Amino acid sequence: MTETRPFLPDSARARIGLVIMGTDEGGEVSFKQFLPSEVEVHTTRTGLDTEAYENGTFRPLSGFDAIGQALPPAPRLDLIAFSCTSGSIMTGMDAMKGVFIKTHPGIPCINPAGAALLGLRHLELSAPALLTPYPEIVHDQVRTFLAKNGLAPVADRTIEIFEDHLLSYINPRYLIEVGQPLVENAAADCLFISCTAFKIADQLRAMANEIGVPVFSSSQFMAWQALSQLRLPGAEDILKLGFPG
Repeated sequence: MTETRPFLPDSARARIGLVIMGTDEGGEVSFKQFLPSEVEVHTTRTGLDTEAYENGTFRPLSGFDAIGQALPPAPRLDLIAFSCTSGSIMTGMDAMKGVFIKTHPGIPCINPAGAALLGLRHLELSAPALLTPYPEIVHDQVRTFLAKNGLAPVADRTIEIFEDHLLSYINPRYLIEVGQPLVENAAADCLFISCTAFKIADQLRAMANEIGVPVFSSSQFMAWQALSQLRLPGAEDILKLGFPG
């Protein structure tokens, strides 16, 4: 009689630790939608000081070391994805690279804000329209971040919906109605919808077809960077989902 092996073979091609805000009901779903099934995603959540956030300061209720300790240990991860666009901008791109260095030394950390810069440059798009749900003080920081990095929005607007759970159920038709005038009035070459809480991964192409320019989301850019950095196939297909066609 052949003895049954105690463990199944490990079929994962890569493992990503996903850090997401506790109120974000769309980011985990959207991020996973863009990735192939053989990429494992291990998610942890953190609370956020909402009063500080609405005044323009990003302050997780638990420190980054505590967040990191809630993820699988360093040898079991290939990448950490910090899933908050505005929070990454407020923390700073240089600082974001090292926030998990104590708990996960040597494991790269990406975020949707930095991924958006890389993605727009990769596609040679330089005149984005920016649509966010943030308080005006936070929206201004996102707009300034893009401008300082050579991607000044030619038009921008916030819809000022601060509750992440509501963003997860927003009607894509509403985003089209708000986003289309931004694009048309300023001759934008794309629309960037900032915030991972939007659950629009499967709507991007339809939105682009109607608006007439590529439409990109925060989770989309971060998933693209994740596959690119891990040298896995399919990264360019993620970006293509935002193009009309």
